Amino acid sequence: MEFTAGEARLIRECEELASLAAASAWLEEPQFGKNADGLLRWSFVLLAGDRRIPLRLVFPALFPDLPPFVLPADSSVRLSQHQYGEGGELCLQYRPDNWHPDCKSADVVRSAKALLEATPKDDGFSDVESAHPTDLPSLLSGCSRRFMLPPDTARLLRLRLAGHATDIHITLERRVGASEVLVARIASIGLDSGLRVPIDGAGFGGRVVPGVLYRLPDIRHIPDLQPEELKGLLYQYLPSWLRKWVEGAGDMLVVISNGKQEVLLRVLHNGSKRRIDLFHTFEPPTAKERRVHGKMFRESSICIIGAGSLGSKVAASLAREGVGQFILFDNDVLWSDNLVRNELDEMDVGHHKAVSLRVRTHSQ
Repeated sequence: MEFTAGEARLIRECEELASLAAASAWLEEPQFGKNADGLLRWSFVLLAGDRRIPLRLVFPALFPDLPPFVLPADSSVRLSQHQYGEGGELCLQYRPDNWHPDCKSADVVRSAKALLEATPKDDGFSDVESAHPTDLPSLLSGCSRRFMLPPDTARLLRLRLAGHATDIHITLERRVGASEVLVARIASIGLDSGLRVPIDGAGFGGRVVPGVLYRLPDIRHIPDLQPEELKGLLYQYLPSWLRKWVEGAGDMLVVISNGKQEVLLRVLHNGSKRRIDLFHTFEPPTAKERRVHGKMFRESSICIIGAGSLGSKVAASLAREGVGQFILFDNDVLWSDNLVRNELDEMDVGHHKAVSLRVRTHSQ
């Protein structure tokens, strides 16, 4: 019987996996089969320390152009922070962004072993660094509760007396998209004559709600824990008199500062039940940090074909980002009924779009 190149490759991979299992004391119960989608699957148990971790290696339909992936046999298990959600595949050394058809599925299994051996038992966080640099927008996409704390505002919070509580007001801006997102910002610190309004704090809009700032009496370390564990521990950092006051006040926003770091808790009460939400604290990037590609843009030449509603706005935006050279192609003339969509204005009516846009981009 003759096999296609893909079938022959799969057979070799299966043979190598069987050889790996036979030669390795850390692999048990290997078994080939198919998953619900009809894809070839290799089930096995990985021994990592005193743990027995059932896993599955699945070959995608486009193998070997795409790598096989490893995921827990139990779809509800979270094994590592390098995993795409509960029951999801592990993010290993061999991924779609660096996979080469010469790589082997046995190497993928060894990579899973290295990751899970470096991950403590009952703790999804290991010392293995992520291969994907995380920018702030990507990080915030997974945070539905956000506490934006610019440097000047943080400095004002840290000036408060240690061991004391201070009245604050916070704006809460709510947006509903795929999920509800709350962004909290400090609007004011203190009351009456001691009122301080951060120059880089809350903007316009949003609901202003009262809160309290508590400065810890010493530079106590805020532990790096999962949010579910951390929020309860942080609430216990508050002195008993302040917890009693918060519980009597009903729902309350509480900022805790140790002089170096700040966290925001939302404490909600429903009768005798209490719920605590932890906001993700972040510092907004400066304009310089947001334009890390400025030098690259200035040295680039960009060709835009079409200077209509879309092309004109793209050109103007790129010019504001620092692009130095443009090649614009458009033989059309701007008319009055184009103005509602185009970046150009009334002064450009009757002129060729590309010529007017060249003038506009050079003046940005």
